[in-house]
Amino acid sequence: MRFAKLIFLFLLIPLAVAHLDDGKDVTIGDTLVDFGYSPKHIQPNKETTMALTFFNKTTKEVIDPEKVWVRISKENQVLFTGTFKPQLQYVSFSFQFPKSGTYDIKVKSTNLEYTFNLNVESNNLFFTLSSFFSRLFSW
Repeated sequence: MRFAKLIFLFLLIPLAVAHLDDGKDVTIGDTLVDFGYSPKHIQPNKETTMALTFFNKTTKEVIDPEKVWVRISKENQVLFTGTFKPQLQYVSFSFQFPKSGTYDIKVKSTNLEYTFNLNVESNNLFFTLSSFFSRLFSW
């Protein structure tokens, strides 16, 4: 019985990793793309972990992509471009956003392309305090 529970937990890893603290699910054709990131409130020059998992929209089975291309940009400036080869049916990576503002996370895989938007918060004192209180009262 313990072995069955362990296998069940192992199979849930891609589901747990992809959503992290916050994220967004989008359906593109027959594929559900689960994009997650952590922390929920992204700060400049602090590490942010992002994860992508792909599912068959109908069967909910995890799709194991051969490779996933990711580009991070802000306005017309490209900050990162890379191609990942998933080892455990999902892609996970970390990045430090240099400034506050809205960033585009463009994702391409076989027959799939989508751009997610991420907002990086300001480091000013007012925003930091309002963010603190919004987290405090969201429990």
